[in-house]
Amino acid sequence: MKSLRNILLVFLVPLVISGCATMKGKIGSCEIIGGVAGGTTGAIVAEKAIWGIPAIAVGAVLGHMVCPDGDGDADGDKVSDSQDACPNTPAGIVVYDDNGCPMDSDKDGVPNYLDKCLETLPGIKVNNEGCVACGETLANLQNKVYFNFAECNLKSNAKQAMESVVKALKDTNTQILIEGHTDNIGSYESNRVLSECRANAVKDYLISRGIVGSNITTEGKGQNFPIASNETERGRAKNRRVKIVSICK
Repeated sequence: MKSLRNILLVFLVPLVISGCATMKGKIGSCEIIGGVAGGTTGAIVAEKAIWGIPAIAVGAVLGHMVCPDGDGDADGDKVSDSQDACPNTPAGIVVYDDNGCPMDSDKDGVPNYLDKCLETLPGIKVNNEGCVACGETLANLQNKVYFNFAECNLKSNAKQAMESVVKALKDTNTQILIEGHTDNIGSYESNRVLSECRANAVKDYLISRGIVGSNITTEGKGQNFPIASNETERGRAKNRRVKIVSICK
């Protein structure tokens, strides 16, 4: 009888251990396997079981010994598997404590460890590297608000408005096009010159804030591309603008 018990123990203990290993990370799985197999093992070990009580006690101890932790951490990010929405995070990557997913500071869908543009503006589409996708509008500066009448120099509030653009572009290789636009008041040529001058004023400011000049292209489009009717003051105000757009060269 004792030999039979020993033989069964040889088979059951590895069963408990392997069961825990294969079910690691699923709540309760290891405990269930440990309890059942451990309880059975305990019953075999206990020679004088009274209504199975010693068997249960032995099984509980064995189950705890072989399965001390029923919820693992497969990727080693210190977030248990049951709470980890990203269970295959690469080693050493900083994750959020609540879900185990890699941090994404600018919320663009590209985690920080893959993101080459960590300050992308909210709502902007990005590429696989987390940088602004081609054709995205980064800013649309209304001339009446940010420029004095018939002048190129930026007002102080225009500079403040572009700080978010500066953050998004700094230390990146994002290529941008700065377009200057006017309404149809005045001559065609004077509007073209004014629109180009304002586009260059924006470029100069961005360069002064550390944006690489070779990444910036400017165009004075004059009155050629209205976005509203030039028949009303409200429409003309919308047409007087400087637009910053991401491009791909």
